[in-house]
Amino acid sequence: MKTLTEFDAFRLKNAMNTKKELTAAGKTAEELPAAMGEALKLEGDKLTLFLAALEVAEERPEGLKRVVVFAVEEGKSAPKGALLKGDKNFLAEFFAPPQSAQKRFDSRDGGGRDGKRGGKGKGGGKGRGGRNEGGGRGPRPERAAPVNVPHNPLKVDIFVKPGASTAKPGEEPAKHSRPPRKRRPPHPPLNTGPVDPATLPKPLAKPIETAPKAAAEKKPDSSESSGSEAPPQA
Repeated sequence: MKTLTEFDAFRLKNAMNTKKELTAAGKTAEELPAAMGEALKLEGDKLTLFLAALEVAEERPEGLKRVVVFAVEEGKSAPKGALLKGDKNFLAEFFAPPQSAQKRFDSRDGGGRDGKRGGKGKGGGKGRGGRNEGGGRGPRPERAAPVNVPHNPLKVDIFVKPGASTAKPGEEPAKHSRPPRKRRPPHPPLNTGPVDPATLPKPLAKPIETAPKAAAEKKPDSSESSGSEAPPQA
C-alpha cells in the first residue's frame, strides 16, 4: 500500500459547508465541481481526489479524523473499509469513541474499597455488602510499635573570631563588628594668665649673619666713560 495524499477532517467539513452554500445558491450537479474548484482554489487531479474524498467523508462525518488516499500494489489486497473510486482507494479514519462513565464503573473488580466484590447484605446494595454480611471494610492492620532511637547530641566547640558579631538569634547585629575605640586623653588647658619670663627661651649669644646687601648703584661701564664728552672750559 502506497499512500498518495490525505485530507484532514477540518478541511473536509469546511468543504461540506461550501457545497451546501453553492447548492442553496442554485448550482446544478454539473456546475457544482467547477464551482467547488473555484471556491477551494483546486484544479486538475487535486480537485478530483478531493471531491472523491469528500463523498467518502459525507457518508459518516461524525468522529472523522481524516481520509487517506492510497494505491494498492499488485498482489496485495486493500485494507478493510477502503472504498475504490476510479483507480485509487480511499480509507476514512475515525477517532476512538470516548469510554462512558458507566463502563468504567462496571470494569472495576468490586464496590469495596479493598478491591473485593461485596455480597448482598441485609442493609446494603450490590457491591457494598452489609456490615454483618458481605464485603465491607476489612480489619485495620496493626501498627508497628515506634522504635526508640537514642539521642546522642554532638558537642561542638564554637570559636568566635575577635571582632565578629556576637548577636544572638533573633537579635539585630551591631552596625559595626569592630571593637569600640579607646578615647583619647583631653588636651591640657591653655595658660591664659601672665607669662613667666623664666619660661621664655633665651636669646642667642651670636646674631645670625644675614646675606650681604647688593650695591645700590652700578659701576659705570668703560664704554660709557670713554664716549662721554668733556665739560667745556671757560
